[in-house]
Amino acid sequence: MIEYLIAYLVGSINFAFLIARFLFKEDLSRFGDENLGATNLYYLIRDKYENKKLAFLLFLLTGFLDALKAFLIALFFGPLVGSFVVFGHCFSIFSIILTKKIPSGVGFASTIGWVFATDIKIFLFMILFIPFYFLFGKYFEVERGHIFTIFAYPLSGWIYTILFPNNYEIIYSLLIIVISVSFARLLRIRKTLERCLK
Repeated sequence: MIEYLIAYLVGSINFAFLIARFLFKEDLSRFGDENLGATNLYYLIRDKYENKKLAFLLFLLTGFLDALKAFLIALFFGPLVGSFVVFGHCFSIFSIILTKKIPSGVGFASTIGWVFATDIKIFLFMILFIPFYFLFGKYFEVERGHIFTIFAYPLSGWIYTILFPNNYEIIYSLLIIVISVSFARLLRIRKTLERCLK
């Protein structure tokens, strides 16, 4: 049971927030869309410091570190424990305490790390839904990545479950990831959804 808590706490380490705070003395929760993730770090450095190269490098670094922590935990402790890294990334206890913001991230990089440690077929199923990303782009501007993921992750998990129904540990792990990531992304786009539903 302790490994699940450790995985959650490892997932809760928010590298983008830490880089912004300690290298740039900036609070990501007060910049841009107030997201605590790598994309907002990218915009902060690109726009405020006018350094596109550094912004891109730090974006890649934070994404790599988020993917790496999920990859290593899933690889050494199994998919179910690894899924708690994604949960921690989306709902970081550290970020919630420090900034009072929920969600702290949307789990893209950590999910990819988990997938590569667990079963690459899941990633291949996700690729099937890339055309929908461009379809959503017609209706949603900035939020199309969030909308895409809300559909692509559950559908990829559903396909995996149909094709490999006896792999219970991965199926339960996918359920945790899909709920965490989808809920985090829904929270991120709630203003857009409210506008669309009016």
